[in-house]
Amino acid sequence: MKQELKYLVTIGIILLMSINYYSCKCTDCDDDPNPILTVENERNLGNKLYQFIVDNPNIYPSFATEDYPEMYYYLDMLMFNVATTTQVYDKYDWQALILDDDASINVFALPGGKIIITSGMLRLLTEGSQLISVLAHEAYYTDREDRNTRDDLSKVMDKLKKIFLASTGLGTSVFIDIIEDNSDLSTILAVINTAKNEISYDYTVVQKADSLAIQMLCHNYVFAADGTLDIIMMAENNPNLDIIWLDNRPPSSSNFSFPSNTIQTRQDFLNTQLLEVECVNNLFQGNENYQDYIVNQLP
Repeated sequence: MKQELKYLVTIGIILLMSINYYSCKCTDCDDDPNPILTVENERNLGNKLYQFIVDNPNIYPSFATEDYPEMYYYLDMLMFNVATTTQVYDKYDWQALILDDDASINVFALPGGKIIITSGMLRLLTEGSQLISVLAHEAYYTDREDRNTRDDLSKVMDKLKKIFLASTGLGTSVFIDIIEDNSDLSTILAVINTAKNEISYDYTVVQKADSLAIQMLCHNYVFAADGTLDIIMMAENNPNLDIIWLDNRPPSSSNFSFPSNTIQTRQDFLNTQLLEVECVNNLFQGNENYQDYIVNQLP
């Protein structure tokens, strides 16, 4: 809790400084009231946010790729399998980063194919099928369903844009300026950190993400497709276990909590999907690889 408070205080100060700076520029924010956010914008923002996190270990401690090559080799393999199922797999720089945070059990997506996973989540999971299910679920939020539509954005980019505009009062042009000219990415990070409750998705969107993960995994020959069900069962069997990854995906409500009937609804949906999709694999879990490449490598 103290560590999280330190994050928020640091980011909050940066946010106030950044808003003050950009409010002075806002007279030229709206030359185009609806500028287009492109796939390139999303990729650039994701890359820069990722690098900002890596470059600031005092705020975001993480496991360096060069220090844990086996863990990242395994993650890269899973990320490749997930990325190739999306509309924009060849447009993004797909990459995962492990935050050194055992207290938080979480995974979240940044724009442009970047997925952040905590060491707490990796310690909770026991099988490769669970990890790839989580990654595939997150990939749904980073995908674009129709690249030819002017207003089409990935789910996560759309959320960040709306929260940015609401939190800062600045225009879309400034949002794009920050992305493209590297002005002050800490502004967007501040928005993310101070508006965590808003970065959630309606339950129908969660179902689509779950469905994508199942469909992708049902048509491969390596990983079983019931990884998300395993994680839900962990939460049900241990009421004191705080799996933030589940908490961040409530039905439409301002103050989270998955009611028990909503958990049951999600379980029923997943089971129905598993029955409807003809899976080519139901047995192999990838346990040994996960133990060797992840669990045995964690310090």
